[in-house]
Amino acid sequence: NGGLRVTHSAAAFTTWDRASFPFVQDKCLVIPCAFVTHFGKCIDEKTPLLRSMDAVTVSGLRLLKAIGIGTDAKAMCSYLGWEQEFFVISADHYKARPDLVNCGRTLFGKLPTRHQQGDLNYFQPIPGKVQELQLHFFDLLDIAQAEMLKVGCPMAVKHNEVAPGQHEMSPVFRTANVSCDSNVLFMEVMNREAQKLGLQAPPVALAGNRVLFHEKPFAGINGSGKHANWSIGTDTGMNFFYPGKNEAGAKLYVTAIACLAYGLAQYNEMVRCTVASAGNDHRLGQGFEQFMESIISGEDLLGYKAEKKKQSTGCSAAMHIEAPVEDRNRTAPFPFCGNRFEFRAVGSSQNCCFPVMVCNAIMSAGMAHLASLVEGGKSHRDAVAEIFKENKHVIFTGNGYSSEWPIEASKRGLPNLNTTPKAIATWTSEKNKKLLESLKIYTMEETEARQEVMYENYISSMCCEVETMIQMTETGILPACAKDLEKYKGFDKLAGSRKSVYEAIVEQLEKLKASFSAKPHSSLTEEAVFLCDTVKPQMVALRAAVDKAESLLESGLNVRSGQLELQAAVYDAESRQVEFLGSSKKQAELLADEYDSWEPDLSRSGFSGLSVDSIDRDSSAPRASSQRLLAKLREGNQRFLGGATWNKAMQRCAVPIGAVLACGDMGAPVDVIFDVEPGEIFVMRNAGNTCTHSAGSIMGSFEFSVEKFNVPLILILGHTPCAALAGAVEAHRDDEDRPSPVLLESLVAAAAQAEQQLGEGASNSQLVRRAAKLNVFHTMETILSQSRLLQLLVRQRQLDIQGAIFHKATGKVDFLGRLPHEDQLLLP
Repeated sequence: NGGLRVTHSAAAFTTWDRASFPFVQDKCLVIPCAFVTHFGKCIDEKTPLLRSMDAVTVSGLRLLKAIGIGTDAKAMCSYLGWEQEFFVISADHYKARPDLVNCGRTLFGKLPTRHQQGDLNYFQPIPGKVQELQLHFFDLLDIAQAEMLKVGCPMAVKHNEVAPGQHEMSPVFRTANVSCDSNVLFMEVMNREAQKLGLQAPPVALAGNRVLFHEKPFAGINGSGKHANWSIGTDTGMNFFYPGKNEAGAKLYVTAIACLAYGLAQYNEMVRCTVASAGNDHRLGQGFEQFMESIISGEDLLGYKAEKKKQSTGCSAAMHIEAPVEDRNRTAPFPFCGNRFEFRAVGSSQNCCFPVMVCNAIMSAGMAHLASLVEGGKSHRDAVAEIFKENKHVIFTGNGYSSEWPIEASKRGLPNLNTTPKAIATWTSEKNKKLLESLKIYTMEETEARQEVMYENYISSMCCEVETMIQMTETGILPACAKDLEKYKGFDKLAGSRKSVYEAIVEQLEKLKASFSAKPHSSLTEEAVFLCDTVKPQMVALRAAVDKAESLLESGLNVRSGQLELQAAVYDAESRQVEFLGSSKKQAELLADEYDSWEPDLSRSGFSGLSVDSIDRDSSAPRASSQRLLAKLREGNQRFLGGATWNKAMQRCAVPIGAVLACGDMGAPVDVIFDVEPGEIFVMRNAGNTCTHSAGSIMGSFEFSVEKFNVPLILILGHTPCAALAGAVEAHRDDEDRPSPVLLESLVAAAAQAEQQLGEGASNSQLVRRAAKLNVFHTMETILSQSRLLQLLVRQRQLDIQGAIFHKATGKVDFLGRLPHEDQLLLP
């Protein structure tokens, strides 16, 4: 809050923004608010925006009165139509990347050989991984569109963007404060709806997709923006930025352009500050220009004709195209778009309020200045001409991406604030503070506080990235390099440049650590500048070294390599026949999606050598063909249909009388272990007989079994030896802090507790046996503490939750009874 909310007077209050309607969402009344301190100082994004909208009304009505146009207007409005860009990636890829989780962008990762060179993503349908969801055959973007419509925000556009996995949605135009609210809501809706469908949403990673709003999540391909289409107009319907169909409209348009040119020229640095952030640092027509010169030289304000024209396609089969006289300049940060200006530099993760507030402020400044010239005796035409003459250097309709433009901009006296710290330093200039105070948008104190907040945000973002980068290198990248080198002992020619490439990583890492530890703490300004100018280049150098090494490291086990096949089947309970569906029709498309090149290496995962193979059969045997295995399954189902023993038993299949959660590698069907009829037990199985969270399929299945079948017993069935727990024990005892599969994270706690009880001298097999029992109790505690339904039924003695251990060597089941501290968990 920049010191506006100190400890001894920390009260702050919300108040309804009455110009933005409240709505009901998930049975909760949501009220758009402003947020101010006990002394009325704004500490939010919304309050300055609302103040700037008032400033537009004051300055706009003053201008209209001075030039004698639209004098019947009683109020002014500012409008916003945002274009939200974002990426959608696999949740598994997201969770496997500490940099994405911590920083929102990948800090390492070389470009794949095929990425966005052909712009294929831009010109094809929305990919299946975005369009098809697990539970509903709806488009993810359609769901978001429907949810936004429920709260009064019609979405008008959805399409792919240039980069793989990149998309965009945008709504219809609305008043600026309402539109800003809806943008924040849209980002929330995208993640909320993903979570409902079992997709990825923080803080828990589930299967599915993850929406990334960072400005540059992947280096080397396009970043994401939030183009802010902004305009102002009167309550009578006059748009200041529409050339108009009559004389008054045409004059107002030229006048408004002059006012905007004044604001952009005089307060250029202020506009740059609104899009200054650590994330945005990574991404960042001629007809009117000629007309402006004619006005300066004495021509009339009505000389500009923004008339639409016909463009021929050159062929008889296609109709002509109706086009405006000027196209939008996509290389400009603030181009004209026919009836509005598009602030293209806004970052995709930003709140729109801040940049739109400054657009309103500089336009208000321009309108007030032009009004003062007319009020001082100048004619309307001469006042416009004077402003154009003094501020024409800010209008450029050429190629803003060309190497010549920075040189030309320098000649015109325009500032080049190409980093966030450079931009932030200008925020508290005297002219900025004076303007914001005169417009009653910010007090001097509030302007200075905003600068402090901007510095703090930049510093915290950079520090998080550096610390994550160091940790990833030390705990993941260097160990992988060492293991790769080990494979080439005695084969120097085969190893090639690996040794020098991997050692270069260590060299750059040490330089980064040294520079980061030397950052100053004397002031926020010095710290931000040091991080930008000294530490950031070293981050780039370390990334380059790691990305070079990535092309040399051995790939891990993955579906794309062909070592694993993923297929589906459906069992028909009436015919008792299995229909094999084969692979996904979109498998090729999904596997070609290579924008996240960081692939998990399962040889380093904690499961290495600890699969079922390592316990029950020779792990050195060649991997079986997926087609041979499928043939075996098909033959088995035919025997089942032909009258096998279990088929006869299925004919008298009973209603479940109990529910059992067992481990996937237990080696025997639960029905056989307990010698019951098929269907008498509602069986669930996963690796480690674990339940990690309240929103997953295991917990949902438990609740379904008690509600649908009224089962009186839930049994958590562990077993020994257990491959999953063996992996957890190894992961716990591993000296390297290496990444492990998501599953092991929930089992390592049991392994750690087993070692605490048995001592560090205990063997791995001893720990596995003890951890099996402890893990059963952990699972019992999880389901009892996280399901209100199950807890209520246990408290009412309508349900019993117990544990047991199956010993594979003997076939015996040891029943463990209830959770020892069950009564404590049942306390209201």
